[in-house]
Amino acid sequence: SIYNYLLMLVLFPILGGCLYVAVAGVGAGGALWVEGSMKQNFNHDAKTVHDAAIAMLKEKGLPILSDTVSGGNYTIESRVLGNDDVSIYVEPISRNATEVIIRVGVFGDEAKSRELMDGIALNL
Repeated sequence: SIYNYLLMLVLFPILGGCLYVAVAGVGAGGALWVEGSMKQNFNHDAKTVHDAAIAMLKEKGLPILSDTVSGGNYTIESRVLGNDDVSIYVEPISRNATEVIIRVGVFGDEAKSRELMDGIALNL
């Protein structure tokens, strides 16, 4: 019917964009780029993932400006070449699952964020 056709024309662009984001996230080794931040879940406890993040920063020669924990959530602040601020959030999802969120700069830098996320994964 014409109603179904019009509904499809309206919804396809909206749903098509969601599908694109979902496929891009899956194709990126589990990492997802959302609103200027890189997000990825790891099957490790938060302390282990935090330690991997610290090790990655040290390996890359990046400064650890602050490293705090509150309620089991870790926040690490650093800076990359070019003076872009780096924020790494390590948040437990469950006992053996942790979400990591990385933001580089004010608007986000996907390439640098992915490089840092990959460095964390290599240290696990």
